[in-house]
Formats: sequence, structure tokens, C-alpha cells
Amino acid sequence: MEAVYAAPAALPDDLRPTIQAAMFHTALRAAVEHYAARAEAELVATMRSALAVAAQGLA
Repeated sequence: MEAVYAAPAALPDDLRPTIQAAMFHTALRAAVEHYAARAEAELVATMRSALAVAAQGLA
């Protein structure tokens, strides 16, 4: 007996921006929380790093 797998569903085009915005929002929140927890962290550098990680996830 052969296994039958469903084809992965493509995301609707109008859902992609919402998912991308959620990823960036989460990255910024994580950066601010990281900054708040560590006095030595620089906010701008931390936010840039978090956004770069989120951008890699979009590629």
C-alpha cells in the first residue's frame, strides 16, 4: 500500500505581508526585551541584529 501525502498548501498572497509583519514585530520585541535585561547592550545594535535575523527568515 502506497502512502499518499497532501501537497503543501501555498499561502494566499494577502497573508504573506501579515506573516512578515508578525516576524518583524517579534524580532523587535525580542530586541527590546534583550536590551532591557542587559545594561551593557546597545539598543540600536540589538534592534539591527534582531531585524537581520528576521530578514534571513524571510529569504
